[in-house]
Amino acid sequence: MFCLLAVLQFQLNKQFLGVLLLSLGLGVKLSAALYFPAVYLIVSKSRGIIVGTVYVVLIIALQIVYAYPFVTTYPHEYLGNTFAFDK
Repeated sequence: MFCLLAVLQFQLNKQFLGVLLLSLGLGVKLSAALYFPAVYLIVSKSRGIIVGTVYVVLIIALQIVYAYPFVTTYPHEYLGNTFAFDK
C-alpha cells in the first residue's frame, strides 16, 4: 500500500513525500526495494544526483530509526530473521 501511495506522489511530483512513503513500505515488506532503481533515476533526472543521493541516505536513515527498537531488544533474532533470503 505504501509503495502504491509513493508512486502516486511521484506522479504528482511530490518526491520527498514519495521517498518517505517508500521508506515506510520498505519497513513493511522488503520487496519495496525493487522500486529503488526507478526512484533514484526519477529523482536524479528531475532534481540532480546530489538530491537523489540525499534521498537514498534518508531512506537508509529511516530504516535505521525504524529498526532501532528491535535491534536493541532482540538483536540476534531481528538480524537473523529480517533478511531471510532462503525463502
